[in-house]
Amino acid sequence: MQKLSNFKISQDKLVTTLDGKIVIPKSTVSHLCRLLHKSHEGYAIMVDRIQRKFSCVGFTTIVKSFLSNCSTCYKNKELRIPKTNRKIKYSLMQKAYVDIGYSEAYSSFFITLVEAYSNYTFASWISNMRAITVIKFLDQIIQLTGTFDMIQFDNQSNFRSKELTNYLCLKGIEPQFSIPFEHYTNGKAERMVKTLKYDLQKMYDDSISKTKAIQKVLEKSRQTPYGKDNEKYTPLQRFFQDKNRELSNTISPIESTTIIPLFLHGYYRPRPDINADWEPCYVLQKINNTVYVIMEPGRHITRRTSRYVKLTSQPLSDEIVAEAKSKLEGCNI
Repeated sequence: MQKLSNFKISQDKLVTTLDGKIVIPKSTVSHLCRLLHKSHEGYAIMVDRIQRKFSCVGFTTIVKSFLSNCSTCYKNKELRIPKTNRKIKYSLMQKAYVDIGYSEAYSSFFITLVEAYSNYTFASWISNMRAITVIKFLDQIIQLTGTFDMIQFDNQSNFRSKELTNYLCLKGIEPQFSIPFEHYTNGKAERMVKTLKYDLQKMYDDSISKTKAIQKVLEKSRQTPYGKDNEKYTPLQRFFQDKNRELSNTISPIESTTIIPLFLHGYYRPRPDINADWEPCYVLQKINNTVYVIMEPGRHITRRTSRYVKLTSQPLSDEIVAEAKSKLEGCNI
């Protein structure tokens, strides 16, 4: 129920909304549909014309029901919608789908491209939706992957612009467009936009910056397996034709650690002020190539990188060497 404060009485004694739209009952909507549909206008046009001057709760349902009962529109709809062969499988780099979405969380537009065979996704934040912005996005991808045979867009003016059409023709790419108001004809891009928007919202809730958020959601999309039966490979593996490819490899531990005894006089820079003057120390061991084990003047043993240690050629006395060895045996650094 709407509040009475949202309505007013006009000079013609009609009930209107505060913005001047006439309030009508649902029975009147059916009469308006018959008047507007004489030239068989579509759903979007009829809804737009009605809501420009009139206000009625739930009138869109009446419009849909009216159009579904129009036999002429039903026949024409069957003729203009091509039958899609769902069994067609595109090969790698044969076709891609492009669409633009908006993230309410980050208040920014983003553009996405989905490769048809692998479902491998590219996405980037954009500052505007002009054709030149789309061209820059596609050019970056084509420089990395090569050209596609076909790229499908929806019917936005920037996708149908001459600049974008000329660019695709120069690259030898066939532009295709979805059927107006039939979103499933550009389904891969539409679904990916929804997925990215949902994942970006979660990133925003975790206080992740906009730049890192788009990177993380792409990593997730590229590593999420999909497929049937036992062939559930990730888009990353399908796109690169490598069933073992991952975004990160397990780092194998170092099998052996090289420890070289030194027992020399040296100098080091003490913590926490690493810019302080050099102070004398005893350099006991060298671990691999970058780490030294030293004994500070207070007889405390610690590790320092080679950047903060200097060696001399003067060996330690036997007493200090014996003391250092006993300390090394009893500590774990």
